[in-house]
Amino acid sequence: MKLERVKPTEDAVLEMVRNHYSHRSNVAARPRTEKTSKTWWSNAKLLVFSDPGRTFVFAWQWPKVEFRADKQSGFNNTMFHRSDRCVERASDIILAAEQAVIAEWGPNRAYTYVDPEEVSANPGYCYKMAGWEFVKIAGSGKHLLQKELCDDR
Repeated sequence: MKLERVKPTEDAVLEMVRNHYSHRSNVAARPRTEKTSKTWWSNAKLLVFSDPGRTFVFAWQWPKVEFRADKQSGFNNTMFHRSDRCVERASDIILAAEQAVIAEWGPNRAYTYVDPEEVSANPGYCYKMAGWEFVKIAGSGKHLLQKELCDDR
């Protein structure tokens, strides 16, 4: 599978971001200005990947621990959304995105939050199929998952 690094402000990316459940709950509630209308990420290192057809978006952020209320460290998968046109298995996209972030930033812990109210009966199933493990249910009710990303080259 070919991943491309894309700009987070690209129209096709923004459309998928706006269709993701986290956008409705987090970003949409923030006050918007003309300057920030295309900003959906925090003040952290950011990598955004997609495929040539823009059928999915996968974003990593590398925030400073001291700025996180939850004190989580490592690479945070803040956005993963597949459009209806996407034919790739979600777990395959996750595995490819892991290799892409390792190539850019090196090995580290990866983590993500999954809202069980917004996904299947098995929250984080695609991550679990890619080797991620359930850590805990956060105070928000979201499931925290993690994986140690190693450079297997």
